[in-house]
Amino acid sequence: MRYDSRNDLTNNDPVAYDSPVMADSDKIWSRTSNIEGFKAKLVEFWQLRLQLARKMIRIFALALDLPEDYFDNITTHPGADAVFIHYPGTQKDKHADVGIGSHTDIQVLTLLYQDMSGGLQVLSADGEWLDAAPIEGTLVVNIGDLLSRLSNNMFKSTVHRVYNRQTASRYSMPFFLGFNPEAICSVVPTCVDEKHPALYPPISAGQVSHILARIDTSLLTSCSGTKTG
Repeated sequence: MRYDSRNDLTNNDPVAYDSPVMADSDKIWSRTSNIEGFKAKLVEFWQLRLQLARKMIRIFALALDLPEDYFDNITTHPGADAVFIHYPGTQKDKHADVGIGSHTDIQVLTLLYQDMSGGLQVLSADGEWLDAAPIEGTLVVNIGDLLSRLSNNMFKSTVHRVYNRQTASRYSMPFFLGFNPEAICSVVPTCVDEKHPALYPPISAGQVSHILARIDTSLLTSCSGTKTG
């Protein structure tokens, strides 16, 4: 699922946004119209995560000594992609890993809902892979590359990977929040001074999305081994 203003409960944006996305969205739902309540439930879940992500952006603004509403005007029609991932189970008699190799998320932040199977690992500051054990009723929050850029590396992108090494399937539902595609994002003024110049040039959130779209599917792992991205 991608951002669709028809599903945004707080959309007051006068911009008529991305009709091709709306058309693609309609095609997707037409293929699942036989599943009672499927669209309504997934749209509701998307709406709740968008609401939470916008609140999280305000918290990050305060943490950066910025006004709480600093990013509000660039989250009116943001990148807001919901993905539903199935990691098939593996046979115990085969030496295979099913998952996604070591990587960071490109957008601002990720809200991740995972089932209770486990498999998510996060790289610590000391270079140790730690199990991010699922806790019922919670979401994992990953910092993305764009937030790292904006904060001049005050916030570091979350390096993580996923393995499913059990016979049962694993399911996860990440939600990636970016900014309005046309927004030009620079290092925020509170993270720059004479001793700490800006480490990154300005970039549009749309450019970030294009980078994301070109990520190679070699992140997916198979019995040939883990690849990183």
